[in-house]
Amino acid sequence: LDALGFELPTPEEGLIEAKRRLNDGRWHTVRCERTTSEVTLTVDGKVEARKTGKTGKISNSWPVSIGGKLDCDQRDVGCDYYAGDLDWVEITAR
Repeated sequence: LDALGFELPTPEEGLIEAKRRLNDGRWHTVRCERTTSEVTLTVDGKVEARKTGKTGKISNSWPVSIGGKLDCDQRDVGCDYYAGDLDWVEITAR
């Protein structure tokens, strides 16, 4: 990955990104944790980025997409396809 980021719920809040490149040919453990008061991005056990503030609720009927957007046409909406390998994905609610 050239950059790894997690987009926050509103444009004003922006996004958080890893401080380093991850396209180095090695496997990495990446964790993005969202609570009601912050979002934390951890890579290989080290916190890369954290942003505090209200994050809102995840309560909707939208599908989960990993590796690209579901509704894209590459003209008006880019697909943002992921190019690489994923070994394991876990989504949990706490």
